[in-house]
Amino acid sequence: MKKTFVLILVFLFTMGLFSGCSSGQPGQGGGSTRDYAELIRSLRSEEENQVYPIITSPEDSEYEITFATLGGTDENMERYAVSLGLMITQAYGVVIVLPKEGTRQEVVDQLNNYVELQKNAFENYLADQYQIAKAAIVKEMETGEVVLVMSRNAEAVMQGIEDGLAGGA
Repeated sequence: MKKTFVLILVFLFTMGLFSGCSSGQPGQGGGSTRDYAELIRSLRSEEENQVYPIITSPEDSEYEITFATLGGTDENMERYAVSLGLMITQAYGVVIVLPKEGTRQEVVDQLNNYVELQKNAFENYLADQYQIAKAAIVKEMETGEVVLVMSRNAEAVMQGIEDGLAGGA
C-alpha cells in the first residue's frame, strides 16, 4: 500500500513538473537551437551579408555602435543576432533575441522603440525608407525569441525566420 501511494505521488509530481514546462504563450519557450546569425545569413543576399554585419557578442567589432543605435544594451538578452543598417540613409534591421527570463517585455519595448525612432528619422527624409520602417514587424515567437524585421519584403523574411526557428526548436 505504501509503495503504491509513493508511486502515485512520484507520478503526480513528475506530471506537475512537465506540465509547468510549457505555458503555451509566445515568448515563454526556451528558444530554438538554431544558430541565429546563420539563419539571418541564409535569408539574405550575398550583398546584404557583406554590407550588414551580424552582432552576436560584445567582442564583435561593431557591438558598441550597433547597440547604441538599437537604443540599449544586451543586458536583457540571453542569446541574440543583431544586424542593423548603420548608415543614416537605410532603414534596415533584422534582430533575433532570446530574452533572459522575466525580461521579454523589456526586449519587445526596446525593439519597438527602435522601429519608432527609424520611422521618425525617415518620415520627412527618404520616403522609400520610411515605408520600410513603417512596415517593420516585431513578433514574439512560439519558441521564445523576439524578432524584429525591418527590410524590404519584411513579411517574407519574418516567415523565413519563423520557419527556421521552428525547424531548429
